[in-house]
Amino acid sequence: MAEEDGVSVDSLILTILSQRIAEEDAESYVKMRGRRGSAEALRKILELAPDVEPSPEDRV
Repeated sequence: MAEEDGVSVDSLILTILSQRIAEEDAESYVKMRGRRGSAEALRKILELAPDVEPSPEDRV
């Protein structure tokens, strides 16, 4: 794989490890933020949204 990419094995390993660490950091952050939130707070925020149909470009 390293040869295909034209990089050293050390560089390839460093890149793979860096990506994995970044994924772990992102997952930890999302979990931490999830623990800080609450369903009640989400309901209050959603109550502020207008009760209208989405515009045509926002439809799925």
